[in-house]
Amino acid sequence: MLGDCAYGDNTELRERLHDAGREYVLSVSAETNVFGPQTTFAVPERNGTTGRPRGRLRPDRKPESIGALIARHDNRQRSAEHKNSRPPP
Repeated sequence: MLGDCAYGDNTELRERLHDAGREYVLSVSAETNVFGPQTTFAVPERNGTTGRPRGRLRPDRKPESIGALIARHDNRQRSAEHKNSRPPP
């Protein structure tokens, strides 16, 4: 399935496609929140001895807009290119 950001910005649609095992490529707007590649997900340790055990994965950081993620990546790329273009001392 292919779609523009009118479909890609719809989180529920993306989740349903994923849960159904469908392959899809959807455009998303720069404001769409995502987890960066450094994010790790883990089940938090249980607090105390009462209640249900935790079983839901939680991220170790908050999501960020995809626009901010791309800008951060671009800045790192430019910085690395600039560093590599300097003549040796």
